[in-house]
Amino acid sequence: MKIAVVGIIDGARSGRHLSRALKKHTAHQVAYANYKGHTRDYARAIVGADVIIVAGDALAYVKNGLIYMYAHNCRKIYPKGSKHKVKRNAVLISMPLGCNYRRKSSGFKAFEIWPLTEYSRNFDMVTPAEPDLNYPDINHGVLPYAIDTDKVTYGYSPGKKIVVGAYMGGKDSKNVRAYLMPALKQLEREGIDVKLMLGGLKHMVPHSQYMEQMKRYTVYYGQITPIGVHGRSEVEAIAMGIPTICGITAEAVSRAGENKEYGAPFIKAYNAKDVADVLRKIHNNELDLKAISKASRSYAVKWHSYQSVARQALNIIEQAKARKAKRK
Repeated sequence: MKIAVVGIIDGARSGRHLSRALKKHTAHQVAYANYKGHTRDYARAIVGADVIIVAGDALAYVKNGLIYMYAHNCRKIYPKGSKHKVKRNAVLISMPLGCNYRRKSSGFKAFEIWPLTEYSRNFDMVTPAEPDLNYPDINHGVLPYAIDTDKVTYGYSPGKKIVVGAYMGGKDSKNVRAYLMPALKQLEREGIDVKLMLGGLKHMVPHSQYMEQMKRYTVYYGQITPIGVHGRSEVEAIAMGIPTICGITAEAVSRAGENKEYGAPFIKAYNAKDVADVLRKIHNNELDLKAISKASRSYAVKWHSYQSVARQALNIIEQAKARKAKRK
């Protein structure tokens, strides 16, 4: 079986890591292409593929034996990723990440391009990396972020001083300013010394350097958002065994497909007070960080390792084949 993993905007490198997981842990032929490649890279990946997984926020459909993909936040067909011939009866799977798919997302108007029903109609399966995107009216399951846990070193060893790591993007989508900063100010008023190490914005560093920086964290502030899920950086942190704060919600857990323990090892917090309480407990040695670290690493291997994600992907492919057969 030939599996093509293609996309236009491969957010969080989800498609690239999925392709690597499939190459490493299956006997199938796997090809990958994204927007940085030439148009021939798409053709090479797609032609002859039995399964086409459209990763990231590309919108796609097949018509008259050709695949069309829409660009990131754009009504026009993207020339580098469109109009390539596909194998008859090829299975088409969507792996969205949110920018052009998440409901009520500011700054993007994807639903002016396609309503959610069009995803169901044009894809055999819609399996996002984050469970909040597994909408009840889709409910096709989740294909989680893949991490090469064989290469991510586990060795949690916090120093005497509490170091909090966090990543702050351009729009502060993880709400560092809203929840972490006020918590740190509160602890400062109490005389509790906590060091903050930021990534992103003015603190942008190469990914390898950022991963190395993570080793210095006592705890990682992942994200606290209304949607209540975690992203790739949180998985990278727990794969290293770093205790991670994240506002996982019950609704996200209910949409997490086969993973009934979604987000289990994360230290739960939902506002600035919760974050301050967590850091205060760490200061007072009231949290067993070593136990949390081991549980975090075990969870990352169980659900996000290349081997685990490859298995989950093959299961989704079989479900997609069955769905396609029923449509005929």
